[in-house]
Amino acid sequence: MLIIHADIFAKEGLGDEIAKIAQPLITATQAEEGCISYNLFRDTTDNCLFRFVEYWESQEALDRHVKSEHFQKYFPQLTERTSKPAVIKSHKVAE
Repeated sequence: MLIIHADIFAKEGLGDEIAKIAQPLITATQAEEGCISYNLFRDTTDNCLFRFVEYWESQEALDRHVKSEHFQKYFPQLTERTSKPAVIKSHKVAE
């Protein structure tokens, strides 16, 4: 299993747009083969900070996701509204 934390930082005043744009991406991604869980969270103290928390069966499933039509459509729309590059961390279960 692969776990991804992707922090994105909305430009001031654009947080609600980020949340709205992300909804169809989330819905489509949750239906993908190999997706265990895919959700977006908004920080409780910093209204501009969002975190995608993703659980994938494998690296191959994540790779397919990044190439998917919905990711290619919505992720650029999100990044246009961010103040700096996303911070992405990849984790796996410790054995």
